[in-house]
Amino acid sequence: MLATRPLMITSSLLLLLPAAARGQNQCRFYLANHSDGNSGLILSLETSAGSSGNCQLGSLNLRLTVGDGSALHHVDAAFSWQTGVVYTAKAVITAAGPQQLSINGQSVGSVQGTFKSSQATFSASLVDDSGTVTEGYMVSEISLQVSNGANTLTLAPNGNNPVPIQLILLAGGPAPWQTSFNENAVQQTR
Repeated sequence: MLATRPLMITSSLLLLLPAAARGQNQCRFYLANHSDGNSGLILSLETSAGSSGNCQLGSLNLRLTVGDGSALHHVDAAFSWQTGVVYTAKAVITAAGPQQLSINGQSVGSVQGTFKSSQATFSASLVDDSGTVTEGYMVSEISLQVSNGANTLTLAPNGNNPVPIQLILLAGGPAPWQTSFNENAVQQTR
């Protein structure tokens, strides 16, 4: 019998105030994106702009999206975010599901459905905004670890020395990370 291991995604992030104007009707920050539209997984922070055109920290959700090869399924987790605090988001993905989501070790939701891995490029720390809304916060992803037992990927800007916040603000936000990673659908991903 083949033993399965979880595919686990663990991301540490820091929320700051305020960010430069970016935006669209939906403000989105990818903590991890390894999806081709119908398969793979996405771990993101998302919120819609209010009537004033601003995306507020109080309405920011952590979203886990998992594809089964024919459609994407997701769970949103509302959380009481605070600026200047480091958070750890974790997703545990299994071939048959359910897919688990936690923040700082606290379970915040799950999504039903099977998981089919994607062949897309793995990216992280990626802002997906365009348009005219303004984010009332800024996200800085500090680290990312993805593991399924057979493969492990660990990413951090400048190793263990994150880019200073002042430089991130001057650059208009964090730089995205991209790499290749092969998931194994029979192994649990974390």
